[in-house]
Amino acid sequence: MNEGSPCCGQCAWCEAGFNISEDKALAEVIEVISGQDAPDFDLSVTMADGWCTVSTTALDTGTRAIGEGPDFGAAWFDQKPTWAQENRP
Repeated sequence: MNEGSPCCGQCAWCEAGFNISEDKALAEVIEVISGQDAPDFDLSVTMADGWCTVSTTALDTGTRAIGEGPDFGAAWFDQKPTWAQENRP
């Protein structure tokens, strides 16, 4: 994947014109892991059947966000708080 390019050219994200940067997503993960955003957290990344799910939880507040996509970059930037996903398709 190239910086700023669509993730695959075939998924709903690409068709909608989103530009997903996996490099930027990985840089943000490093910030989280280094404790710059949340000192205590849980990070889960699952790949199954060509689909990625990313889940982060702040352990001090219990706030959880989940994102999905065809690759890690798309899933990372798709993360939304679980309370905001009730109306999600």
